[in-house]
Amino acid sequence: MNGSESMKKTRYLDYLPSVYQEDRVSRDFLERYLSIFENILSRLESQIEDVPRLFDAKETPNKFLPWLSTWVGAFRDENWPEEKWRQFLSRAVELYRKRGTKAELNELIKIYTGRKPLAIIERALLKGDNQEVLDRLFGDKYSFCVVLWSDQVKTETDWKVITRIIDSEKPAHTKGSIAVIVRPKV
Repeated sequence: MNGSESMKKTRYLDYLPSVYQEDRVSRDFLERYLSIFENILSRLESQIEDVPRLFDAKETPNKFLPWLSTWVGAFRDENWPEEKWRQFLSRAVELYRKRGTKAELNELIKIYTGRKPLAIIERALLKGDNQEVLDRLFGDKYSFCVVLWSDQVKTETDWKVITRIIDSEKPAHTKGSIAVIVRPKV
């Protein structure tokens, strides 16, 4: 038995007054008796030391992601890749402070697509002589359009996820839509 094992084995005994260590036979019995509790409790202590990792979105094991998501009231869309979901969870509290704003939509879309939208255009802020054209483009006064590059919406799944982001994060009285701009080939 090396020195570190002996030190670990007698650790609990060291917490007791020296009177319990004077008689060699009694000390040996007490040391073995306390080692039972030390074995059990040391395993529990190591599990407790690891608990903070479960609350870190970037570090928690995959099986704990759904549980961690419930702590911020988020339910993972199965189409979100794990890495992007972890990124969202690590910023969820910060993003919820901006809930229902352009800033939050910009950040959420950036987390999912890798870039912010080209623009978020609010119908109510557009002024012009031809309100009829604006009404045709946007519909009602409380609508907005998220303008994205085509490489941000590569698949139908991307379209669905971004639509869900917009629908779940927009103010209740508004209507959001997506417009995709194709980059010209040069």
